[in-house]
Amino acid sequence: MWRNCTQKHSKGDIIPAFSNMAQIWLNKLPVLCKAAGARPSGTTVLVDANLYKSNRVRAALTASSRLSPGRLMMPSYVPATAPDRIPTWPRPWFGQPTCTRAPYYQAKFLAARGRDCPKLLAAWHEALRVVASDTSCGCYDEEIVFGVMKALRPDMFQRGNE
Repeated sequence: MWRNCTQKHSKGDIIPAFSNMAQIWLNKLPVLCKAAGARPSGTTVLVDANLYKSNRVRAALTASSRLSPGRLMMPSYVPATAPDRIPTWPRPWFGQPTCTRAPYYQAKFLAARGRDCPKLLAAWHEALRVVASDTSCGCYDEEIVFGVMKALRPDMFQRGNE
């Protein structure tokens, strides 16, 4: 990851230790899957701390009860009627002019079954390799990686806001 990544969105607070914060964000799926391993057939939900601020935890838990087998669920920034592709943004992301790939998914909560985690983690690591090797933008977070993962394996995703 580039050392000069400064903020998550094109406008917003400067994050002094962005690469350290990104390492936390990039561990959401591995942490979810570690917890989900204890209940292979049950649905495990990881809720981002920001979701508690908005009092939408109940909605996340309700949505996760509809998780289809073999899928990862999270809410999407993109409306269900939009084209199924990775969005781009006219303004730069992460404080870098060459970073124009916008997130598809909003990782406020993730839901998965433990038995699906080996496939989900394999796809995650593949997407992470693709993003990390992108020489046009060396700044990213979990939402960018999930967007690439969706492009590589759309069959593994289920929107959590429908």
